[in-house]
Amino acid sequence: MAEAARESGSDAGKPVFTGAGAPPPAIPANRFRMPRDQWRFFPMLQSDEDHPKSWSFPAYLDNASVPWLAVLKELYTSPLAFPASFSPEAGLLLHALVRNIRPRTIVEVGSFLGVSTIWMAAALEATATDPPHRPASAGAAIIHCFDDFGPVARAPWRDVELNEPRLELVRGALKRAQMEHHVVLHPGDSSVEIRKFREELRGKVEAWPGDSREHIGGVDFALIDGNHTVEGVLQDFWAIEPVLNTGGYVLLHDTFPEQCGGHEGPRHLIDQIRSVAQGLYEVCELYTAPLNYGIGVLRRVG
Repeated sequence: MAEAARESGSDAGKPVFTGAGAPPPAIPANRFRMPRDQWRFFPMLQSDEDHPKSWSFPAYLDNASVPWLAVLKELYTSPLAFPASFSPEAGLLLHALVRNIRPRTIVEVGSFLGVSTIWMAAALEATATDPPHRPASAGAAIIHCFDDFGPVARAPWRDVELNEPRLELVRGALKRAQMEHHVVLHPGDSSVEIRKFREELRGKVEAWPGDSREHIGGVDFALIDGNHTVEGVLQDFWAIEPVLNTGGYVLLHDTFPEQCGGHEGPRHLIDQIRSVAQGLYEVCELYTAPLNYGIGVLRRVG
C-alpha cells in the first residue's frame, strides 16, 4: 500500500508512492473539450427514417389502479404529446430526481399538457411518507407551474393542433391523477409571473424534523422547459435564481440543439452559466431516450 502523505518542505500534502503502489498516470499538457459531434458515445438517430412518431408507454408502468399512471398513459396516447412532452424514460428520470432530492417547493416553467407536472407531483406524493415525515402543519410540497397555457400549433413531428387554451386540460388531468393538491397553476408570461410571485416563493416554510434551520423558504428544484430561445431561457432563469436555494437544482430540457430542432436557449445557459449567473453552479448533462434531446442538471453551490 502507498504511504500516507508526508508533510515536509515543498512536498507537504503530496502522496508518496513506494513498493507495489501504482504511480499516477501522466497528464497531457494540452487538454481540450471535444465537440459533441466527435464524442465516441453520443446517442443519436442515424436518419429521419428512424425517428419515432409517438411516445411508447412502457408496459411495466401500465397500471390502471394507480390514477396518476393511468392519466400519464392517457396523455402519452394524445397526438399532441409528441415530441414536446417529456418521454416516459425522461419522465422516470425526472420522477427519480424529485423523489431523491425531496424538494419543498418546485418551480416548473412550461407544463404543456401536464406530463412533467404529474411525474413530479407523483414523486412529491411518494416522498410525503418518507422519514423524516414533513410536519402536517407545513402542508403539501408544492409545484408552482408557470405557463401561458395557450393553444398548441402544428410543428415538426406533430401534425395536429389545439385551438383552445390548455389551462382546463391540464387542470383536469391533475384532478384525474389525484395530484392537484401538489400543484398551483400560474397562467401568463412565465418570467413576468415568477417575478410577481417571488416574495411568496421566498416565504418561510416549516423545516423537516431534525433540521437546524427553523424556517426554510425559497425554491429547491426548478424545471425550465418553456420558451427555448436564448432570451426566453435566460429570462426564466434570471427570474428564478434570486429565490433558488443554495444546494437547489435547475433542470433544463432540450440541451442538444442538433437533436431537438435547433433550440439554442438551454445550450446557451449551460455553456455560459458562469458569465450569466449570480451564483456558482455545478453542471451535469444527461442523455435521454428514445430521442436524445438532452437534460442538463445545474446545482447551485454558491
